[in-house]
Amino acid sequence: MNAANAAIAILFPGVRTSDIVNGAKQHGVSILIKELYDPQKNYARYQKNLSPVVTGTGISLMFVFSDGSSMVAHDRRDINTIMKKVTEIHGCVL
Repeated sequence: MNAANAAIAILFPGVRTSDIVNGAKQHGVSILIKELYDPQKNYARYQKNLSPVVTGTGISLMFVFSDGSSMVAHDRRDINTIMKKVTEIHGCVL
């Protein structure tokens, strides 16, 4: 598996397995781990800390929403864009 195409799936309540599979195919990533979304977690810092874990290249975060849509974050700017969507859709206080 190419680490540049690896991702951790961040799942919102109500996500189906097919949503994860479809998102991975759409974004061309292989899912390493699945975890539930935690509104208290700083995902920008979390992703930064993932860089050296496997091969020194970054691991993306794929956010899968309850409506079946998904977005992939490769860097801090992507995460900021996704967090704006999270706030709009779920009304989370971040």
